[in-house]
Amino acid sequence: MPSFTGPGANPHWNSVGPWVSEPQKAPLLLLTDRGVQLETPRSYFQTAFTPNHAFYVRWHLEGIPNAVDLKSWRLHVEGNVTKPISYTLADLVRKFPAESIAAVNQCTGNSRSRLQPRVPGGQWGNGVEKPASARSMTFTHLARGKYVFVVMAINAAGYGHRAALPVTVR
Repeated sequence: MPSFTGPGANPHWNSVGPWVSEPQKAPLLLLTDRGVQLETPRSYFQTAFTPNHAFYVRWHLEGIPNAVDLKSWRLHVEGNVTKPISYTLADLVRKFPAESIAAVNQCTGNSRSRLQPRVPGGQWGNGVEKPASARSMTFTHLARGKYVFVVMAINAAGYGHRAALPVTVR
């Protein structure tokens, strides 16, 4: 394994942490273990899309959830709506058409290890940016022309996470 401790810019394409295996993930490069940060190796950048098992991990809480209780999981739609509503996964599959999309997901710290002067935060290489392809329902179908907050609450392996996303649909 190459080594790099600075203070100059990282000369390697990826960060130089050890390889680790997490449940349901390919071997990835460990940047930090509290919160867990795992970088996608360069070999996965030879294809247009990253498979889920090789996608980088940027996690701010203790432990990495590796299961979701789909019986209790809900998608909550609230905000400037006539009536807040909650959907189960079965509701989403049954009630809304699926569409295929391609998108890029990138951590803002991507390539941070190359910055001079050095800045605080995980010293990522280039492996925290990757295109993905997904087939799912869209916010357009949920919002029906309204401004909404889509709030997702996930309880996975005992860990809770709540995120709100303002969405304007035209």
